[in-house]
Amino acid sequence: MERTIDMATMVRLHTWVRLPARLTDVVDSEELLTLSCHGRSTTPIKNLLLECKRMFAEGKREMTTVRSADPRFQAWRRTSTRLSRPLDSVYLDEGVKQEVIQDIRDFLHPFASRFYARRGIPYRRGYLFYGEPGTGKTSLSLALAGAFGLELFVLSLSDPEMTDQKLGYLFASLPPRGIVLLEDIDAVGLFRPRAADDEANAEKAKAAEAAKRDAGERPTGLRRGNAAPQGITLSGALNAIDGVASQEGRILIMTTNDPESLDKALIRPGRIDSQVHFGHVTRSHAYQMFERMYTPDEDDTTTAFTAKEISDKPDEGSTESVKEMAIRFSAAIPEAQLTPAELQGFLLSRRNKPAKAFQDLAGWVEMVLAAKTEERNILREKDEVVTVNGDATKIEP
Repeated sequence: MERTIDMATMVRLHTWVRLPARLTDVVDSEELLTLSCHGRSTTPIKNLLLECKRMFAEGKREMTTVRSADPRFQAWRRTSTRLSRPLDSVYLDEGVKQEVIQDIRDFLHPFASRFYARRGIPYRRGYLFYGEPGTGKTSLSLALAGAFGLELFVLSLSDPEMTDQKLGYLFASLPPRGIVLLEDIDAVGLFRPRAADDEANAEKAKAAEAAKRDAGERPTGLRRGNAAPQGITLSGALNAIDGVASQEGRILIMTTNDPESLDKALIRPGRIDSQVHFGHVTRSHAYQMFERMYTPDEDDTTTAFTAKEISDKPDEGSTESVKEMAIRFSAAIPEAQLTPAELQGFLLSRRNKPAKAFQDLAGWVEMVLAAKTEERNILREKDEVVTVNGDATKIEP
């Protein structure tokens, strides 16, 4: 396709699409542009490329591309492109958050790679985000990718088709810059088996083989062509993360709910350079969440509240502002006992009713804390009674 642009010098753009023959369904199409000039000056082309570069950089910061690993084709599939999440929408200790941001900014500095190379240090950076579920570990990963204009590569080590070889190839095929996210690394089961466990497993295997022989069956170990077991081993994961073939320039983020269950080799310095704890909501966070939820957007009239809607006493027609109400709301929040996800879900279910959110807060907090104390997943009112009729469970007030 040929396009003509009306400029001081005529520029012709010949555009065509070239697709890979084998991976058309898992990789993005490649678009190749050829620019040519009529005349001796190349200034119009240079100006055009500078403008394209500027627009591309702005678009990268506004949108975040998320890619997931496809073990079958050993490639990265683009799963979504979403609006970048603001960093101030992640509720973490401000000092800790700024420390992480500055550390990544230093790592991505244009001269950082030269600094690492001259000192013989692999140009890679690793972070361990740990804390209870719903504290913002994945949210911060997504926000960091948007803030620095990087793509987010999500990798699941529990995929049944993933092997050590495929994992190593995926890490080697990463672009020079990007964020790799390994979620819930503690749930994958990467650990170094103990000698006692090895002996016990060997004894169990021998007993099973002997039982098959006694039953007249052919032992499993004598079968030909027996395929190797699928899955990731600890040594395979370690080699992929910082092996010789691993891509440099990438940022690795591991998230976990139970950091003490991880093997020490997985999070040693050099693989994990910084450990970040994600805690519960503080009153300062509660103030920010309430204000962000109920402050009307400049271009959105659907969230504009009247004075009576904001007031907890609508009959009096108070002119209490969202900020004033956020102060009282945050003061009623117990310090460091709720997760950001829990409080955000509570506010989101009352997204157009700030007064109702304040009125329902005390009862909701009591239910949540009672459920945590009793280790229940279901929230119940204080006077609720649970009756069981046959196979059905009914909750009656």
